[in-house]
This record gives sequence, structure tokens and C-alpha cells, in this order.
Amino acid sequence: MDERQPLLPRLLGQSAVGRGVLGGMQRFQASFDYMGDMARFNWGAAVLPTAKRSNMVRQMADVINHATGSADTTAMGIGVAQRATENFMFFAPQYLRSAFALVGDIAKGNIAGQEAFRALASLSVVGTMMYTKVAQTLGQEPELDPASGNFMTVRIGNDRVGVGAVRLGIA
Repeated sequence: MDERQPLLPRLLGQSAVGRGVLGGMQRFQASFDYMGDMARFNWGAAVLPTAKRSNMVRQMADVINHATGSADTTAMGIGVAQRATENFMFFAPQYLRSAFALVGDIAKGNIAGQEAFRALASLSVVGTMMYTKVAQTLGQEPELDPASGNFMTVRIGNDRVGVGAVRLGIA
């Protein structure tokens, strides 16, 4: 088997089941990427006039990328070895780094910072609403006390599963 082939196709093999699983994953990834691209495009189109008037097009683009989890880690100066280590050790390290960059955008205090604040506030409100609905659907009382170890978690069997790790991490 070709060692240059990506790991997942090598693990799944060439069976019909393996090809089906891999094909389904690739279709999901393509649809996920498409939705992110459309969100960035439409958001960019909405804020472009304001960004142009304030001469902050690049900064506003950075805010949009940070808010949608697509910060360019290479442009941030993160080396290949560090990115590989983070990808091995953490779940979605680029998304986490983007969230912290969004907080940094807020601290700048300019019009891009105002947009970053609106984005983070919206993400927090909608995320909390979604969590609350999931908890209620499962017949559970939402855990909304940030001092509790069960904050924004739900019971699944004998385990507690948390949602919104990035929002919780930067809170």
C-alpha cells in the first residue's frame, strides 16, 4: 500500500464499506466547508461598506475568519511543528486559537473590535439558547451556574457531556 496515501483511507481499506464511510465523511467535510465559506462570504459582503469607509477591510476580514474558526495559523507565525503537535494533542486547535484571536480583536477597540464583540456576544447567546433547548429536550434542568463543575453539561448515561468548550475556555 502506498505510504503517501492519507492515513484514513489506509485504515479503512478498499472494501465497499470502507469506501462508503470515507465517501460519506468527505461529503460531510465538503458541506461543512461550503457552509463556512458561505457564512464568511455573506458576512463579508454585509460589513464591506463599513470596512471600506473606515479603511479596515483587512482587520474586518480577520474578525470574520476568527469568528468562524478559520484563522490563518501560518500567517500568525505558528510553525509546522507546533501546528502538528497541537493537532495531535488538542481537538480543533485552529478553532480554539481563532476564538482567542477574536477576544484579541475585541481588545483593539476599533470598529473591527466592535464587530468582534457583536460576534462573540451572538455566539454566546445562541450557544446558550441551543444548550438550554438540548437539556430541556433530554428532560434535564440546564446547568447555567458558571461556578458549577457541571456548567453547560448534560447527562448522557453515567457521563456528563459539555458543549461549547471554546466559549467556556474564553469565559
